[in-house]
Amino acid sequence: MTDLASSGRPASVGRSRRTRSMPPVLGLMAVLAGCAMLRADVFELTNGARINGTWLNPDQSPRRTYRIELVGGAVVELTKEQVHEVVREPKNLASYRRAVRRMPDTLEAHLKMARLCETAKLEKQRAFHLKQVLRFDPANEEARRGLGYVRIGQQWIMPEERFRRMGYVKHKGKWKLPQEIELDAVKEKDHQDEVQWRQRLKRWRSALLKGKPDARQQALLDLKNARSPYLVPAIERLLEQGKEPKALRRIYIEVLGNLLPDGGAARILARIVIHERDSELVDAALTQLERRDGAQYAWLFVPYLHSKENAVINRAARALGQLGNPAVIPDLIDVLVTKHRRAVTAPGLQVGQGSGGSGGLSAGPASKMVEFTVKNREVLTALTMLSPDSVNFEYDKTLWRRWYARRKTPRYYDVRRDP
Repeated sequence: MTDLASSGRPASVGRSRRTRSMPPVLGLMAVLAGCAMLRADVFELTNGARINGTWLNPDQSPRRTYRIELVGGAVVELTKEQVHEVVREPKNLASYRRAVRRMPDTLEAHLKMARLCETAKLEKQRAFHLKQVLRFDPANEEARRGLGYVRIGQQWIMPEERFRRMGYVKHKGKWKLPQEIELDAVKEKDHQDEVQWRQRLKRWRSALLKGKPDARQQALLDLKNARSPYLVPAIERLLEQGKEPKALRRIYIEVLGNLLPDGGAARILARIVIHERDSELVDAALTQLERRDGAQYAWLFVPYLHSKENAVINRAARALGQLGNPAVIPDLIDVLVTKHRRAVTAPGLQVGQGSGGSGGLSAGPASKMVEFTVKNREVLTALTMLSPDSVNFEYDKTLWRRWYARRKTPRYYDVRRDP
């Protein structure tokens, strides 16, 4: 650690601190006298009083007295019975306090002390000396930048002033535009509402699983009558855990249907249609979408047509056929027949490592990637359901595209828009 005392003492200072005469120092000390950064050691006395000063005889053993130099230079001596506890100041502060007594009140001395304080990680003391530098030289760039000023043209201003000029407001310790503060308030309210509805759902769920008959009936009624969109993320969280009983999941599906056309509710129902293994729950989710003008939810299933899994493609196609939006016909034609790749293992020779790490051939199964073509039955079914002419060109994409081009069917519905 930098020894501030030795670094800050000018060569002209003699050994006797009582006989030297340095008016600039006295002026500086008068400024520093009330500063917390010169607090020194703290002596808690048995009578409840407190003294700040430098402990001059910390190595005395056995302890008989406490010799204390006060900030002004006077020395007092206390018996060990008079002192209850001593709180020592950090070494860097002690070093700083000794050094600052010896430094003259000049621009150069304050600038040097500010640099030493930065090295010693004494930020408050560094800021004090940088401000003293500005007393002598208001345009000093090092002091200005050290204190956080920024230059705008020929003028030095603090960041706070710069933010205010730009229209920012300080809010919860951060500078933000008024619009950001309003948006944060909305988000905070949304979060609070979500938490409240999550707690309500938790109570209803507990009553449905463990409550008495009357409590279960009331919880079921309250849940089915709930119409807040903040209930959607709470239901989604429970469904994602994958541990809910089937009866509860059926209720959640009905509640989500009641919340349509909420986009979040629609997305959850679509995911159930695609990924749920229980066919009854799949049908229940699809029914909820159908009964609320199902054609508008076709956009939810089109992305699934591009899945690498045939099962997902066919589930999406089945949903699109039932939702009845002919605008998705071109998307279905594209996936009538799809190509996929998978690893196939067959007997044969394979390259391996012999003993000692040498290469060699060994008998055993070998695998390779094989490309195969699949005709997607549910896609064909959906096309025939959506075709106004009840045509069926089987799995011939070319004939389907020609037919669609001849009809010049407008894609009157943007299947990728948000509801």
